[in-house]
Amino acid sequence: MRGDVVAERVARLRRTDPAPPQRLGRYVLGERIGVGGMGAVYAAVHEATGAPAAVKVAPSTAPEASRLIHEARALGDVDHPSVVKVYDCGEEGGFAWTAVQKIVGRTLQQEIAERWAGSDGVFRLDGDAAAAPEPTPPSNAEVRVYVGWWRDLSRAFAAMHRAGVVHRDVKPANLMIDARG
Repeated sequence: MRGDVVAERVARLRRTDPAPPQRLGRYVLGERIGVGGMGAVYAAVHEATGAPAAVKVAPSTAPEASRLIHEARALGDVDHPSVVKVYDCGEEGGFAWTAVQKIVGRTLQQEIAERWAGSDGVFRLDGDAAAAPEPTPPSNAEVRVYVGWWRDLSRAFAAMHRAGVVHRDVKPANLMIDARG
């Protein structure tokens, strides 16, 4: 049920939600880099420092708007290297917005697709060898990398939970892997 609600919200954002202003707070918005259940995400730069950021935006009238601001305030209390840093948030020009650290990297979903998906990009659990060749087992080095990701992820969620934050949309597409892993 939840997936249907998110899918409908994403489809509506792609079709109908108005574009935000070119500037929110002290952030100049660039291209849209993503759309999710809570809003659209734009590449941005801080007007004074030129520092890169990602700005998540939702129309102030959307049900997600107040949750977006609440999430930013709650995450602002979390200090962990595997949790995105919140820089600022607010409501302006008919939009609620949150500026966060821009992660340069890939999503876990992209990593899984590259390693385990068939040639059509579809991840299969049914073992249909005709649809997708059997992947080779990971090497010991790959296993160490994967275990490190899960260790870091579990520590990040522990830090969030200590601060009273519950991530409501944990999925491979929302987990970023940067150059440090």
